[in-house]
Amino acid sequence: MNFADWLMQRRQQANLTLRELAKKSGLSLPYVAALERGTSEAPPLKTCKALARGLGISSDEAWRRSFEARLERWLKRQGYFHVSTEVLVEIAERIEGTEDQGR
Repeated sequence: MNFADWLMQRRQQANLTLRELAKKSGLSLPYVAALERGTSEAPPLKTCKALARGLGISSDEAWRRSFEARLERWLKRQGYFHVSTEVLVEIAERIEGTEDQGR
């Protein structure tokens, strides 16, 4: 599931309108709508934290979804067009594990 679909699903599960999510997150309505339509790039960590706060969920979940989308986009730019979601998750987990070791 891509970030846009995930965001829409989580917003609907939280029983929020786009306007309500934008307000609770402190983000603009047009930006949240663009994220949900998939016309804006998956958001950075700071924005994921704001969305998570608005949705009442863990920021880790929002960031993981965004990171996977960003990684997939980067891989496609490098010529890797058929990378499965499972592989993306594995790569993301390895990268995050490496970052944790460096702290």
